[in-house]
Amino acid sequence: LEKSVNNSDRELTELIKMESMRIGKLVDTFEKFGEIKSLDSSNFNVHDVLDRSIKSMVSVFGDETTVTKAYDPSLPDVFGDSDQILQMCQNILKNSFESFEGKIGKIKIQTKFKLGFKKLPLVILISDNGPGIPLKLRDQIFQPFISSKTQGSGLGLSLVSKIVSDHNGIIDFVTGDEGTKFRVLLPWKKIAKGIESDLEYMTVD
Repeated sequence: LEKSVNNSDRELTELIKMESMRIGKLVDTFEKFGEIKSLDSSNFNVHDVLDRSIKSMVSVFGDETTVTKAYDPSLPDVFGDSDQILQMCQNILKNSFESFEGKIGKIKIQTKFKLGFKKLPLVILISDNGPGIPLKLRDQIFQPFISSKTQGSGLGLSLVSKIVSDHNGIIDFVTGDEGTKFRVLLPWKKIAKGIESDLEYMTVD
């Protein structure tokens, strides 16, 4: 395919190749959902991962939805598995895109460095103006096989929760009639096992 398209479409074929390889690994992961392999950790630029996530979702859902980025340019690298963080971002974004149900919506993606959070200072916020998560599902949205969609597998956000947990991070959300905001807190260096974080938990702002 790459050989038969013009230069303007080469970026899309490159994305297809990268996604195909990543999805192949994801299929292996789903076969043993409760036993996700150990992280292939390194330091990486999370903004590159977020941009790839946006591109892949826009290629599926189209560009009618307005996606706004508010990145902190001083943000240090995340320490973790970039493929799994990519999957995490895509799953959250997919939920936002699907929540609009064909209507034109807005998604905002922000990154911040939260001073004082020595173990988990890197903050990713993904918000939308969709209808919000149904009240009856809010307490169990991260559990496997819980979904508000008739064709949903209910694995998307449960996988998100597991990926964040495997990175010793935290995810939470606020939701209502005016939309949903997910917040992910991640480390910028390796956290030793058995050492409690000095993170002071807070509500999404």
